[in-house]
Amino acid sequence: MIRKGGLATIFLIICGLGQLCDAQVEAQCPPHWTFWRRHCYRFINNPRLSWLSAEQYCNRLVPGELPHLVSIDSELENTIVRALVDNLREPSSARRHSWMGYNEIVRERNWVWSDQSRSYYSKWERGQPNNSGVDQDCGGLINSGAWDDLVCSLRLPFTCKM
Repeated sequence: MIRKGGLATIFLIICGLGQLCDAQVEAQCPPHWTFWRRHCYRFINNPRLSWLSAEQYCNRLVPGELPHLVSIDSELENTIVRALVDNLREPSSARRHSWMGYNEIVRERNWVWSDQSRSYYSKWERGQPNNSGVDQDCGGLINSGAWDDLVCSLRLPFTCKM
């Protein structure tokens, strides 16, 4: 359920400003998914999973398709994903993270998206990625919209994209 004044308002503002709105309808996405610019998005608050388990969960969500953890290629898409997460997250979650598909699991300091998309956009929190601690190889989205590198075994909510 989307809170009043939430994601729908952001879509209306963006469309009202004439910012690349699709004429296509949300019916192109399965139930419980949100359509935006040729892609479908779904925030999963429960179960909370490790990064790898979340990626596998996304992969199995839609038979005949192959969703992945969300990839983000622009400030606008980051804003849309952040709004989706903020509107569907449990209200008790203050400054919390959710998984996205960015990771450096295969090679240190080589961040790639799990869906193999290429993007030069990033929005790391100041001082990130810092790989502090052990194996912070997976990307998380913070409530502020900034990104953080996290230990992949943390159990977090996540966003899928297809």
